Amino acid sequence: MKSATLKSLVAALLLEADKNDKKIESEDSLDAQVDKFLISYEKDSKVVKKESFNFRDSMRLMLTEAEEDSDRDKSSPEKLPVEDLDMESFVNNVMRLVENYDSLLEIRDTILKRALNFITKNYKKDAQQSFEDTIFEIYGVKIGTSKKDIEDDYYPAPRAGAAGPGGGGG
Repeated sequence: MKSATLKSLVAALLLEADKNDKKIESEDSLDAQVDKFLISYEKDSKVVKKESFNFRDSMRLMLTEAEEDSDRDKSSPEKLPVEDLDMESFVNNVMRLVENYDSLLEIRDTILKRALNFITKNYKKDAQQSFEDTIFEIYGVKIGTSKKDIEDDYYPAPRAGAAGPGGGGG
């Protein structure tokens, strides 16, 4: 009886650890950032089909889909037809991401988070703090701040009186 309880406890702990690893990876992954944009672009580019409502046709469609679902292998998802996507709109959005990746993706902080997660995963707790302290002392970088946050700190917006071409003030 104890071995069954121990097995279930170990299985639960392993499952929890796997969930935590996936959460950490998604926070420091460029793939996750790009995928978030692609999902948004797909949503914006979906073609809305306007079909007239016919109860008999709808019922027939539901019944045939139900039969197909029972016959279909559940392990492989069905791919969507190209007609469901406004390809030109999707491509325009992707190219905007490609051309502006440096302002849309947080590459700098993602690399830092990835390095911190590497240290956290492979070394004791004091190594994490040492990494953060060292990178701040030598480079003045605080993990979790974006490039825009850093630029705003170093280059604050000019005061309203000094914003004109003549330098203002008098």
